[in-house]
Amino acid sequence: MPKSILVGYDPAHYDKAPVHFGIATSRFTGAPLIIGSAYSGSVVVDQMGHGGMEGDLAGEAGVGLDHLRREL
Repeated sequence: MPKSILVGYDPAHYDKAPVHFGIATSRFTGAPLIIGSAYSGSVVVDQMGHGGMEGDLAGEAGVGLDHLRREL
């Protein structure tokens, strides 16, 4: 089985070309596709520090991935 394909998705940008490329590559090779996302708000990161960041990152990333899942 081919190794997984990992594609990063930034919901703050509307460029879905990497996602579409990952989908096409996954279909062509039969490799599993993993789409990952993270919230990139540097202001939040600077103010909260590492300890309190993880919950908000997961929530923001999850919202973006849910939206992408509905579109696809």
